[in-house]
Amino acid sequence: VVVIAGNHDSSESFDAWRRLAELAGIHIIGRVPADPQAMVVPLPSGTVVALPWVPERYVLSWESLSERPGMVQAQYSETVGAMLQQAGALFTAPGPRVLMYHGYLSGAALSADSGERAHHTTRGFAVRSFDLPAQAHYVALGHIHRAQQIASHVPAYYSGSPMQLDFGEGGHEKSVRIVDVSEHGAVDTWTVPLTKGQ
Repeated sequence: VVVIAGNHDSSESFDAWRRLAELAGIHIIGRVPADPQAMVVPLPSGTVVALPWVPERYVLSWESLSERPGMVQAQYSETVGAMLQQAGALFTAPGPRVLMYHGYLSGAALSADSGERAHHTTRGFAVRSFDLPAQAHYVALGHIHRAQQIASHVPAYYSGSPMQLDFGEGGHEKSVRIVDVSEHGAVDTWTVPLTKGQ
């Protein structure tokens, strides 16, 4: 199991549980690691590179926040996009290569009445989908509550929230995405609808 923190989570709490969770085979990445190599989770049959939510304070200085909003948003998008591209270089082992990322990619469809935080889903803070690394065979995305595929040069999907979080998601079909990546990178993916839960 590989877990990354999102914008609704406490990344510090995630990291506090990390060492204990490893005893159960659960890999947790809460904050963006200072050493990019810490984002790599080697698996017996492949590799996962995991980038959690990147807070604005990680990318932007206090001085830059006083600049024009458009410049700040562009700086965020470019910096996080560069982080995603650099993540591609971390895929060095053979076998399936999966990138996990929690963030807003351009082109993602939002619900008009959804409770998704408007500040974290504005067009200016969107990371460009062409910044996804070509070395990844599959990109597993979190952040947007509607399950959907993102137009990209690599297979990239938001799995969506597994349950309705507000009235704006009343018409969403909730599901779990199953992904099968072969040894050579061929991807087969499908959804399993969720009709009830506990």
